[in-house]
Amino acid sequence: MYLGIYSRKTLDRISIPICTTKEDAIRWEVEWHNEYKNYEQFPTMFPQFADHNANGTEERHGRINLVLENEYLIKYKGTWA
Repeated sequence: MYLGIYSRKTLDRISIPICTTKEDAIRWEVEWHNEYKNYEQFPTMFPQFADHNANGTEERHGRINLVLENEYLIKYKGTWA
């Protein structure tokens, strides 16, 4: 999930990947944030969006997803592996 609060100063120092496939998006979601964290730690907007806080599971789009939610968002977290 790319949701975050980012610094323009740091964004100008790193490249932002162009994802053309789902596989690219999944890979860069981890790798890009790791690169960002080499320059700056960013605050976690929704720390409750952690697997241990899941509100059960739900089938969506043919796969089982963890359901993570707060007062603003519902995230259906699945795996593409």
